[in-house]
Amino acid sequence: MERQDVQPDGSHNVVTLRVASHVWSGIPVHDIRMKARQGRAWHPLNCEQPVLSVVVNEVRGQCEARLDLGVGNASRPSGRQRSAGHVSLIPAGVPVWGYSDGIDQVDESRPPYRF
Repeated sequence: MERQDVQPDGSHNVVTLRVASHVWSGIPVHDIRMKARQGRAWHPLNCEQPVLSVVVNEVRGQCEARLDLGVGNASRPSGRQRSAGHVSLIPAGVPVWGYSDGIDQVDESRPPYRF
């Protein structure tokens, strides 16, 4: 398993973004732990191939994938079935942001999405 701390270009209020890469049943998977400062925080979720973003833990807040940092997901508050965790499909080559307001930590797993 390979671990590294990264600071992606375009991120805001992100304290650490730790990535652990490994192969699971022949599929490359990136496990990510993001810690943020108080207030709004974001980082790019851009990828070269479609990826499933599986958020398994949100500490003291919630996060979401956004196409535009200034426009929230209106269906999220009422459509969310559980208090923590969700899955987002991140399309290849599309600028997408991981966004939160007031969250401390997000734990996420990103396997590639293959058709």
